[in-house]
Amino acid sequence: MGYLTRYSLEWKSLKPTAPVPNCPHDVPKGAKFCPECGIQVGVLGIYDLVSNAIKEAKDENPDNFYAIDPDGGRTEACKWYEHEKDMAEFSRKFPKVLFTLKGEGEESGDIWAKYFVNGKMQVEKARVIFGEFNPALLGEAKPVPHGT
Repeated sequence: MGYLTRYSLEWKSLKPTAPVPNCPHDVPKGAKFCPECGIQVGVLGIYDLVSNAIKEAKDENPDNFYAIDPDGGRTEACKWYEHEKDMAEFSRKFPKVLFTLKGEGEESGDIWAKYFVNGKMQVEKARVIFGEFNPALLGEAKPVPHGT
């Protein structure tokens, strides 16, 4: 057994960056596909670059990033005990990108966000805040039927 957490990942560029070619080869002008690797000619923005890097990380080591999909989402809770180490290392590949890893653990109130930039991390835990008592908002209490 172990402790389960539901994760999600978001990312955004901290500084405007030029799109990166989606192929490292010299492609003849006007070509639609690279003659060496067959990849369609074009450029990738930061969303696609990070998404592709997550796919590669999952392919290289299924234990890394198994908790999130390449689009940053995940539907089921899981164990990812090395998420801080993995995310710090991953963020070094994109030093001008802010990664926000959010988690919700199985214990009540275990909700947090961890921010990663170029190998560094900031942790913020969720805070629940109740509004102040306001007598003007008082109304009649309505009994709740059993079973609801």
